[in-house]
Amino acid sequence: MRTYIVLILALTGAQCQVLSGPETVTGLVNHTVTITCRYKNYRYAVKSWDRCQSKQDSQCVRKASTSGLVADSRVSITDKKSKGVFNVTMRSLTEEDEGWYQCIVQGNLFGPEHSHSVYLTVSMGDGSEPDPVGPTPGGRQTSPVPTPGGQHFSSTTTGGQQTPPEVSDLRTKPTLDVAGLWAVMRWVIFSLMLACFLTVSWWTRSAGREAVPTAAHIQ
Repeated sequence: MRTYIVLILALTGAQCQVLSGPETVTGLVNHTVTITCRYKNYRYAVKSWDRCQSKQDSQCVRKASTSGLVADSRVSITDKKSKGVFNVTMRSLTEEDEGWYQCIVQGNLFGPEHSHSVYLTVSMGDGSEPDPVGPTPGGRQTSPVPTPGGQHFSSTTTGGQQTPPEVSDLRTKPTLDVAGLWAVMRWVIFSLMLACFLTVSWWTRSAGREAVPTAAHIQ
């Protein structure tokens, strides 16, 4: 029995911290703020950015995700799998944007959803002039071009002619995610071991019950 308990604890024990990031972030009205969330193992899981009513709120509103969902046009999310980080950018901040948010990493199959809470403070600052929009010195204008899956390209306009977009984060060909696979397989192994344990226990009890009448008959 002790062996089964040890194995169960090993398979279902607490994981190392999957998701981390800043506790608080400060931005200025009309300006842009970028939040960087770091994750472990879940390279190909969907990442998202949610607005919450409190730190422990479980009914949050999704603002953007790497699956292509964009509920707020001012919010963009970029997943840099090779570095294990995803960046959330919020533009044209308003005082109403202040509050609790969550970085989210969706689990694999039976795995849980991981979250990290961030409090965004928005202040007026000194003048709070908006971030520059439009052509920069030299007649060059850079604008982001969103694509499905949270990837972003940047295109540059020079003298009225737009140059081909430059890829800022190419999607790489999926490879075997060993840690993610183990997160799934450990539950499968646990289920099989539990089934075997229950089967052996049931068989042992049944065999014991059948042995009692036989012994009584011999006496």
